[in-house]
Amino acid sequence: MAYETIEEILAVLERHSGKYPREAIDAAIARREEIVPHLIRILEEVKADPAKYLADVEYTGYVFAVILLGYFKEEGAHQLIVDVFSLPEASPLFDDMITEDLPLVLYRTCGGSVESIKALALNSQVDEFCRSSALRAVNFAVLEKVVSRDEALELYRTLLNDPEVRRSLFVSLVVSEAAGLCPVELRDIIYQIFDEDLVDPFIIDREYFDKLLAEGEEAGMQRIRQDMERHSMDDIHGYMSWWAMFEDSSIHHPVSPMLKQKVKTAKKPKIMLDKPKTKSSAKKKAKRKMVQASKKQQRKKKRRR
Repeated sequence: MAYETIEEILAVLERHSGKYPREAIDAAIARREEIVPHLIRILEEVKADPAKYLADVEYTGYVFAVILLGYFKEEGAHQLIVDVFSLPEASPLFDDMITEDLPLVLYRTCGGSVESIKALALNSQVDEFCRSSALRAVNFAVLEKVVSRDEALELYRTLLNDPEVRRSLFVSLVVSEAAGLCPVELRDIIYQIFDEDLVDPFIIDREYFDKLLAEGEEAGMQRIRQDMERHSMDDIHGYMSWWAMFEDSSIHHPVSPMLKQKVKTAKKPKIMLDKPKTKSSAKKKAKRKMVQASKKQQRKKKRRR
């Protein structure tokens, strides 16, 4: 299909049809300069009224906006992306995109400055998985020598020494992401946190942390490189077309029957963005569910007191 106007492209990207909009994506890429302001506008509108987009179960414009802006490495959208993922509604709006897509989107749009990413990681009002993804983006920046390892470790040190972080389940995610950098300089702090039984072993246990330290810094960088390559956006169609929200029979990937039913009945607050579960994505989602369950238990204990 030939798209004559930007509005025609956006009309396809903004409404869920169950089919992967390959031609619309190609048209958006071909008309990058024209469409970028519209993609930014979409995220500005989500930022201004997130409840509206939570209520509209068929709206997918902001999903494509985030991915395309990340694909384009659009620096002008970086702070807005940080702001949108800082919203209290970020988790229900973006679901698995937070752990699967956000780290690389943040890194690709940062333009060589990680200050806003660091601010996201330090913001105690933000969803812990958005903060964790910000830390992973910093690790990507270390890998590509955009920032020094010492600067990244200083960020981790700040978080690990923060009493509020230590009292929260976020500390487990901080330790998990820090481990990727083989943080021998932070070993004493992290061991203390383990000794105080503050780390959820489901996320990372001391034995695995010690294993990563023993393997050394080079091995840690290789793991970060593999993670970055696994989530590469260079092949935009390969990156998105297998998502389970697309039921195109020409795409040879399994689609969850439960997803089909939920999209059909529209009982979920938002279209599920689940992708066929790799070991990596399944583990990350399990971690999220475990942390959320633990938070509920902590709140119950406080109420009993």
